[in-house]
Amino acid sequence: MNAIEKGNQRIKSILGVFLKTGKKRLLISTLVSIIIFTLLLTFLLTWFNYRYTSFQNYEEAHDWYNNNEISVIYDSGFKDGMINVSSYLDLAVDEIYSTVDGIASDMFDNYTASMYYRMESVNYNLENQTYDTSLMTFQQEVFEILTNNLIEGRIPNNKSELIYYSSDLSSPVYQLGDQLGLYATEGETFHLQNFTIVGIVDSVENKLYKHGFSRDIFRSFRKDQREIDQFKMDLFFTSSQYFINIISNYPYDYSQRLTLNVDFSCQIRVKEIRSLFKITDELNNIQFSSQYYSYLPQRYSVFCSDFEIFIVTFQSNWLSQTINLFLIGVPLFLLFGLIIIELFNIGNFEKRTQFKIIKNYGLDFSTLRKILLVENLIPASFGLVIGSSLGILIGYLVSSFGLDITNSVSYFNALLEPVVPITFLSLFTFLFMGGFILETRLARRTLQLTSEIYKTKRKKYIRKILSSTESLLLLSGIITSVIGFLSWLYISNSDYSLTLAVVSLLSVFVFLMVVGVTLTLASLFLLLSKMIIFLWRYIGKQVWKRRRSYFTLALKQLSIYSKDYKRVIFIALLVSLCVSPGLVLSKSKNDHLEMEANLKAGFSDILIQSWVVNNTRLMENVSSIDGVELVAQVDVVELGETSNVKASNTDDRAFDVDILSIYNVSKFIDAISDNFPNSCEYTLTDIYELEKNMTYMMSSKYAQKENYDKDRVYTSSKITSLSYDSYNMIFIDKFDYFPILPYKSTNFLDRLFLGSLLHEEKYNLVMSNLTYSQLDLGTEIYTESYLLVKTTSAMNKDQIIDEIEKLPYIISVTSPEDELNFLELEFNQFSIGFLVIITIISFLLFFFEGYITARDIYKQRIRITESEYIVGAKKHQIWLNFSIELLLVTIFPLLISILLSSILLYNAHAYFLGIPQNFKKFVPWLPVWFIVLILLFSLLVVLSGWSFEMWNQFRRYKSVRQE
Repeated sequence: MNAIEKGNQRIKSILGVFLKTGKKRLLISTLVSIIIFTLLLTFLLTWFNYRYTSFQNYEEAHDWYNNNEISVIYDSGFKDGMINVSSYLDLAVDEIYSTVDGIASDMFDNYTASMYYRMESVNYNLENQTYDTSLMTFQQEVFEILTNNLIEGRIPNNKSELIYYSSDLSSPVYQLGDQLGLYATEGETFHLQNFTIVGIVDSVENKLYKHGFSRDIFRSFRKDQREIDQFKMDLFFTSSQYFINIISNYPYDYSQRLTLNVDFSCQIRVKEIRSLFKITDELNNIQFSSQYYSYLPQRYSVFCSDFEIFIVTFQSNWLSQTINLFLIGVPLFLLFGLIIIELFNIGNFEKRTQFKIIKNYGLDFSTLRKILLVENLIPASFGLVIGSSLGILIGYLVSSFGLDITNSVSYFNALLEPVVPITFLSLFTFLFMGGFILETRLARRTLQLTSEIYKTKRKKYIRKILSSTESLLLLSGIITSVIGFLSWLYISNSDYSLTLAVVSLLSVFVFLMVVGVTLTLASLFLLLSKMIIFLWRYIGKQVWKRRRSYFTLALKQLSIYSKDYKRVIFIALLVSLCVSPGLVLSKSKNDHLEMEANLKAGFSDILIQSWVVNNTRLMENVSSIDGVELVAQVDVVELGETSNVKASNTDDRAFDVDILSIYNVSKFIDAISDNFPNSCEYTLTDIYELEKNMTYMMSSKYAQKENYDKDRVYTSSKITSLSYDSYNMIFIDKFDYFPILPYKSTNFLDRLFLGSLLHEEKYNLVMSNLTYSQLDLGTEIYTESYLLVKTTSAMNKDQIIDEIEKLPYIISVTSPEDELNFLELEFNQFSIGFLVIITIISFLLFFFEGYITARDIYKQRIRITESEYIVGAKKHQIWLNFSIELLLVTIFPLLISILLSSILLYNAHAYFLGIPQNFKKFVPWLPVWFIVLILLFSLLVVLSGWSFEMWNQFRRYKSVRQE
């Protein structure tokens, strides 16, 4: 046997002895390593498979035929002679359908197709007045529905007859039997044809939608039309055969006059996001392909963009939720990091003894390093292999039964997410190399010479505080965070579309930022732990000098051995950050979302939005519906000037103000009174006072900042262009939130998250329309009008909403229940469950830390314990002294943790969880008694683990004193 073989055999023998003597430590390390890998992989796989459940819910809530988007639009490039066949529409749609069906079979079976030609109509009955007009045709099934729902007349029998549809049948431009002309221009030449109205139809969108066809086909003509009373858009219908015959006599051009629309209702059967991204890319490539079509033009503006918007919107929301989840998991990652460090420190007392024995037998340090390398490789490898296997199995069970993932979804595709292998590689490296480095340092310190130890102790205090560990963690955290942030910034601000690869990259960059934040916090908390240790050292020494008792003896021992409590201080700094959010937010979010929904609906039973200003006929139609008690009108006027716009802002003012203008204050109060919450800081009586001319209400924060109080005068010059007159108004009351008015963020965190760092004055005002109409402002940006509907309790609200939606107006109808359902769907429910799990794990880890600390403290102080026992101290007195030390050490960092947690809950957790704050700032439920309860329960948990191990140690304690 040569020298190398003998050396290897010697190392194996020593390693066997080393592992055998430390088998308990090795077993615990391996077990905890397996648990950590299992929990981590279970979490990641469950989260990435939860995406499919989220997608199913998102898909079920999406209405393709009522989303203001059209799938396919061809509006240019029609050549002369291209549409000279009577069945052109069917042939063109067949080409579109065969194209999309070849990419995604059976996903685009349902569609609504139309063609229209833009021109102008000439009304011979009204002195040849002209109106903007479109001549339309549809696929045969749609045209049959229209003709079966005529309110007057019949279907066209030839190409000179048309069906008339007006946007407002209460004052139609044409009557049955009227003659009209439709003309289009080519250069300076007019092309005119005459037609007869033989049929009239109303509520076309609703009738088609009720029969399963697209409502968006019509909204495309009218969604930008704001003033129906002043500007009329009339439509004329005919069959596809007559349509081709008619437009063949008009000029072909490239001015987007002729348009072919196809709106698909997708039946998405592919639940794998990767496949959907592939489909999206293939559909997008069609727009830039040179493929020749027989009946389609070579240029067009849109091809399945609604499908891309649908996928990208979901993936954007998913990415945002992933970011939120990673951020709220930072305290838990720190706790797991601490537990891993505890693994490294298991059996340190015995290890020092082993290292000294090895030194006495002459074993060189390089051989010892090889042994330590193999020793740390074993638990890390077992954790990776066994923990990964268990994590995949448990994650599959959770996903299959807890999330109801269908068999068509490939569960194991979640393993292909880059974050998963990167996380596991990082954890394996940390477990393997971290343990090896720490044990090597422990061995080196144990084997140090006396002169080297003395030199180490001579370090200055500032170097003790900023030790290499804290500095390394801080530097690593900053570098990792900067790399992740800059990479994120580059990708998110580039021209890349939100493809699967880009989303995966963004997830990796988010993971890097979270790792960086975790390392930075670990460094800061370790530094804070050292500062607390130095504080107790000083207190212990001073108290012992002044008075000597069992209590002051505990403080003296604490001052000497306070570094033994470093880890329990660290976890105490974290525990409330992990515990409070799970307990507080699970209750807070329900109350907040309910209030958000009510504010969005204006505290009314039904809210009508996106309607045309001053359309009194709509108000009359709504008021006449059975079950509608009253209707109140309000406007939200957006005002603003930024510091970089100086046209009318020569004094560099910058403001962002919304005004709620109430048309009838009494009706408004009646409409909101039933749903008005008692928690408002203002009353309905305060709102009544707005009936007085030139009065107003104001946002609370701005009112407090500017010291506005009862009868305080506010001048409109603050929001008026300098070229306009200014008016004074009298202050009535302030409000934190007000129905329909959007929430204006004012603090730095709000502006940072919402992307507005300009120094603008942000607040809201409420006043009567009488007051608002007298103000000359000149800074209006946008006005949105709303109708607040109060219903009788005897009528079904859903039935009333259906009746309102049938009215032939451009409106959107909602209710508090609808808004709450939407918010619940939008909100990341997984994060609340995750927070609750973090809470449970945190208490378990705090118990475990109390247990470990008691074990280490007892072993470190066994000689002192023996000395105290010899001089007459009782076991319970020694035990009590130890417990006093623990209470004193943990209570201060627990208070710091609770303070930090409260600050985060009030200022940041709403963003981490993605809680909407559109109408009201999120304020968590956090009473003082609950904070005290968290403090006491945390102390009880750590004392339980501490007492359990202390009792066990003292039970086995045997005195060695001589009789």
